Amino acid sequence: VRGQATQRGTLGEELIRLGQMVRLGSICLMWSTVRWIGDLVDPSGGIAQFAARMSGRHILFALGMRVEVEGARNVEGLTRYCIAANHLSYLDWVVLLAALPLQPIFIAKAELTWFPFIGGYLRKHGVLIDRKAGVSAQLAIQRYAAKNHRWPILIFPEGTR
Repeated sequence: VRGQATQRGTLGEELIRLGQMVRLGSICLMWSTVRWIGDLVDPSGGIAQFAARMSGRHILFALGMRVEVEGARNVEGLTRYCIAANHLSYLDWVVLLAALPLQPIFIAKAELTWFPFIGGYLRKHGVLIDRKAGVSAQLAIQRYAAKNHRWPILIFPEGTR
């Protein structure tokens, strides 16, 4: 539609958004640093997994969001399982990092490694695929699943929101 302007919030709403962006940037920078140092001193990934969970929880807290988890006891004691999640918002990965008992290995498109914060995590703790490659993407997932890893696998089957 020609001539229709995008609707902007009031100055107060814009300042709130700006404050949230600054807080989120600080949280991501802090926990990315912890993850990076953790990868250096703990190659098993335990520190990085802790940093992922805490970053998810801090992001949700900064946004004033509460998450309720049902059925977590169904996976207590398990390490090898697959989670297939709907992908409805940009915060899906944050909620899953914050709420899951063990931090998952994400099956993700390789392009996501260019994103700040999540890119470094995915390069070290993800199965990166080229979605256009078809069979080779399937083989990358099968190779990971065949290894004896101690982290669950997470995939967003439909891939996009």
